[in-house]
Amino acid sequence: MLWEGQTLVMHWASGGDHALAPPRRGTPLLWFTAAGKVLVSGAHPALPIDPLPAAWRREAAEIRDHGVAFDQEEVTAGVCCVAVPLHSAGGVPVASLCVLTDPAQNLEHLADAVRLTGRAISAGLRGR
Repeated sequence: MLWEGQTLVMHWASGGDHALAPPRRGTPLLWFTAAGKVLVSGAHPALPIDPLPAAWRREAAEIRDHGVAFDQEEVTAGVCCVAVPLHSAGGVPVASLCVLTDPAQNLEHLADAVRLTGRAISAGLRGR
């Protein structure tokens, strides 16, 4: 979830790989993680995040068009991420679902599964 221009961890569930220490709830992460990118791409333009890279507008448009954001070892070496927005009533993104994996995984293939899971969670958030 975004809070004052930062991505906050609200829940972390380990898939058994303990290479990364799980962050505590409320831990702020850089906005340019996959989880942050997917939220910032749909956020109000006045959100206090500075400075945005020159290529951000194009990347944000791609994220909105495809409904997924990627982090290919941009934040942590050996860790790649796929994130999708989670929508509440009215279609407003309120959080993101992010899956962390190693660089050997096919992120496009993983994105399909994360999108489907995100849609199911969003439906639950909307009461459907």
